[in-house]
Amino acid sequence: MTKTSNKAAPAAQIPQKPASKASGASKKATKPESAAKGAKSGSTGSTSPKAASSKPEAAAKPSSAKSAKAPPPAAKAAKPAPKPTPASAKKPEPAAAAKKAAPAAPKKAEPAAKPSAAKGKTAPAKQEQKTASRPAALEKPAPSRAKTAPPAVTPEPPPQAESKSTAKGQRPLEGLVVLDLTTRLAGPAATQILANFGAEVIKIEPPAAGDEARYLEPEIHGVGASFALINRGKKSLALDLENERGQEAFLALAQKADIVVEAFQPDRMEALGIGYSKLKTVNPGLLYVALTGYGQVGPYATTAGRDINYLSVGGALDLMGGDSEPHVPGLQVAEIAAGSLPTVIGVLLALEARNRTGRGQLVDVAMLDGVVGLLTTPFANYSATRRKPQRGKERLFGQYACYNIYPVRNGRWLSVGALEPAHWATLCRALEREDLIPEQFADGDRQPVVIAELTRIFQRKEVREWMEIFQGQDVCVTEVRDISDAAHDEHLIAREMVVPVKHAEGGSYPFIGVYPKLTDTPGVLGGEAPRHGEHSRELLKRFGVPAARINELLEEGVVRQAEDETQRVNAK
Repeated sequence: MTKTSNKAAPAAQIPQKPASKASGASKKATKPESAAKGAKSGSTGSTSPKAASSKPEAAAKPSSAKSAKAPPPAAKAAKPAPKPTPASAKKPEPAAAAKKAAPAAPKKAEPAAKPSAAKGKTAPAKQEQKTASRPAALEKPAPSRAKTAPPAVTPEPPPQAESKSTAKGQRPLEGLVVLDLTTRLAGPAATQILANFGAEVIKIEPPAAGDEARYLEPEIHGVGASFALINRGKKSLALDLENERGQEAFLALAQKADIVVEAFQPDRMEALGIGYSKLKTVNPGLLYVALTGYGQVGPYATTAGRDINYLSVGGALDLMGGDSEPHVPGLQVAEIAAGSLPTVIGVLLALEARNRTGRGQLVDVAMLDGVVGLLTTPFANYSATRRKPQRGKERLFGQYACYNIYPVRNGRWLSVGALEPAHWATLCRALEREDLIPEQFADGDRQPVVIAELTRIFQRKEVREWMEIFQGQDVCVTEVRDISDAAHDEHLIAREMVVPVKHAEGGSYPFIGVYPKLTDTPGVLGGEAPRHGEHSRELLKRFGVPAARINELLEEGVVRQAEDETQRVNAK
């Protein structure tokens, strides 16, 4: 990657240099500003220089080739698995358990999981690993494809999801330590997937306020609901990365970590003296993920942006909506589909490369890149014809009656995806309109006529009536449901994609489960999201920071420990 020269960007921007090159570390001792200010800067929701040091977050688990001190984040109620892996299945006190894990290293040779944690080293694994894994949901029979209506089911919550275990073996990312410096959505959602599959994610947050998503409404027991959903099973270290002593403490963690994930402005970490160019010298096997809106290099690298901007620049937003104008999508397509998931893919690819070479590398993830990657069909069509796609008038975007959305009598909607001729023919017969079979891909003015005719037909009945008519037939027709329907869907419940989770302070909440479903080494939904700075002292001690230095950092405000909150929870 070539280094691009650029000046330090203002709060809303990010330098254009690749993160792999140092840009003169300037170590600042200022404390991070409040979370609200940080939200205004970088292109991925990255923070401005001040909030930058304040945006670390994740949960800690030393890599198998490095440290034996890795207490399981989700070990709250972990049952010992039939195949004992390391001694951590029973949830000892994190610090104490970590110390006892080292001698037990010989018992832990699980070749399938070790390679990813090895950082390319040949030393035997010496750390404690979790055995808490949940049984695969794949064996549950899926309900019939055609249902008459979403059942109003409120199932009895199972035991805490993190207490489930499997006889199949440990999770595939056991032993990996991830330092997560990201906030809000894209980064934490990516590291949540890593945590579900066994990685120890250490959430490094600014001492003053922490991840601003903690305070976003609506809340669950005083914590932002989105924060509670995508930070389960992680640990929180409140550490000021703009302070020189905070940077020294961060380096102590990075020396033993496997992965660092950050979402700051390009070169912000380099300016602090803790960017990839520095970290790779103290830990050559480290994988360094830089997640931004527009990437580490290129003309837009220093441009601020959000989900809607990346969709706009990539050409995706122009395809969303009706004939007259584009519509704002109802979910974060760029952040999750084009940001979080490519981040996970990049981590797994870099891990495999490290297994072969022993070396780490920089993983440059740009949400704009991910958006363009989602445009497979529109881009292919444009490449072949050089014709600009027309919103609502393309084969898969509203042009044909066989692939469209129709209103029904009760104010709801049905989606029709009968692209295959056999499915279209079956649908026309079910509607008693076999005369429409030859019209599936009719050109000219015929498609609007067929669409109008199907609209008239579908408005005769309610959703439930239509689903009864179509039951057992391959017509590719489904109800357009809302999230409240999906939260009680029998198929999603059977596959454990909607999981009722009990909160320690009372109440049960439907959460998104673990995906994808692995049969032998399934993931596990971890315990509750950590409190701000809940594990600070424990983690610093584990990673070799002397107790006297920890006390000094606490007194100086460089580190925050949520002792009062921890004691309050333990007292219950």
